[in-house]
Amino acid sequence: MKQKLLMALAIICLLVLAGCGSDDDNRESLPWNSKELFDATYTMNDEGCYVLKDAASLSWNELSGKVFGNGWQPVAVYKILSDGKLSQDDYREEASNIDFACLYFNSDSQLFAYYQDYALSGSPLCKKLWKKYAYEENTGILMRYDGFAIQKDWSYLQMLKMKESDGKTYLYTVQRLGNQPREDDGSEPVFGMVIYQRMSQRDLDNKINHYTYDVDKGRVPEPVKVPDSCKFSFRVQYAFPDQEDTDNQGLWFQTFRLLSFMLTDDKGVSQYPSDYYEYYDSIVWKCNELPNTHVSVSKKDKLMEWVWSTYFFHVSKFTEITAMGYKDGRSVYECTKHIYLYNAGFLGYNWNAVNIEDDGMTRYCLFDKSKQFLLKMGGLDDQQKYEYAELYEVPKETLEITNPEENMVEILKETNLVKTMDKIYVSHVVVLDSKKEQCKAQFKHLPDDVDVVMTWKDYLESDYGWDDYAGTRMVLVLKKDKENPQKVSYYVHAEPDY
Repeated sequence: MKQKLLMALAIICLLVLAGCGSDDDNRESLPWNSKELFDATYTMNDEGCYVLKDAASLSWNELSGKVFGNGWQPVAVYKILSDGKLSQDDYREEASNIDFACLYFNSDSQLFAYYQDYALSGSPLCKKLWKKYAYEENTGILMRYDGFAIQKDWSYLQMLKMKESDGKTYLYTVQRLGNQPREDDGSEPVFGMVIYQRMSQRDLDNKINHYTYDVDKGRVPEPVKVPDSCKFSFRVQYAFPDQEDTDNQGLWFQTFRLLSFMLTDDKGVSQYPSDYYEYYDSIVWKCNELPNTHVSVSKKDKLMEWVWSTYFFHVSKFTEITAMGYKDGRSVYECTKHIYLYNAGFLGYNWNAVNIEDDGMTRYCLFDKSKQFLLKMGGLDDQQKYEYAELYEVPKETLEITNPEENMVEILKETNLVKTMDKIYVSHVVVLDSKKEQCKAQFKHLPDDVDVVMTWKDYLESDYGWDDYAGTRMVLVLKKDKENPQKVSYYVHAEPDY
């Protein structure tokens, strides 16, 4: 009986420990996990607000270079408990009636908050000028308040740190979260850590455009009547005249080709100067499928691009491009067009056609600045036809891998190069070890000292409408550093499928 009791107690202890471990693991696995901040003790100062003393605060250069001018979306909120420790659970589960605001630090030392106010009739999408700020680099405090004053100003913010993880940027702050009741039927402020993720420019623009109920003025701003002469359209065309397709009607474009954009009047005439260049404070462009925006006109920055160009790296039957005219911080006029992005051959290249010389230009996309590529053509034959091509990420990517033989395929699957190829062609197939020599033998211009990792299948020539198209063989190539085998570089090698 005693042995059974001891075994039962042991099992209960194991279950309790497993439960505790699970809570820790859940928070530690989050991309914004910061053990030194989560384990720290926060104290109340003489002004009645919680602070993290001796915090390694952000420098002014970090703040002005990476925080100001950006929008920040809350991703986690942890309440500071009576013992100065952070709660394990996200405070938003407890305060479900509060929409924690997105923040925007503009260049005039003003902090705007964007949120939905459920306490107001109709729960409007609100914007509020929170406060003008002045940063104290020694404490990390951006805004102070006196919590014991009769006329309380609850604007308070301490910057703790910034962290990069998996291509995302997180900002850690201490703030007042709201009020909680006291036993004497009064209330007291609640403080906590709010963690933000930096927003894309497009998401920030959406907040600014849609969260328009001005809390400080108690109303939605009056609509702006744009003069007819200031209303614009725009034209899309290939940047190089010899790539122009007279049958595409400005709607169909080959991906990986440079496209130019220019504003026009309602008759399609583009000219500078014109009223629509003078009327708006700025003109901003966005693409519905991609994260970044592009500013072509800005009075503040003295920027004027009457024509600008970009590449696209995907195929789509419905890519929506919008040009937005801004006045006084919000979009007052928009023009939207839809284009069809397709692919033919190897990124538009027909191996049997006589082609122009390789331009050697870096391919960039202003709507997705996380990707850049370099396409190199090689091996011109006597008929001025290229015999192979190589596609690189820019800068040319090298990887440091602990166990290259075990981890290589999984790591490469997450690269921009592989993800982009998967969107344009039939998804990749990993080359088995037993098939690698056979795969390499299919290519005439593949270097001997490379490894082949995965291949892509081209579509039939009938899909492109080219009677003379030979097809393309494509393979992801891996090249190891002889002196450091853990250091590798990679690119896509392509040849005609003769």
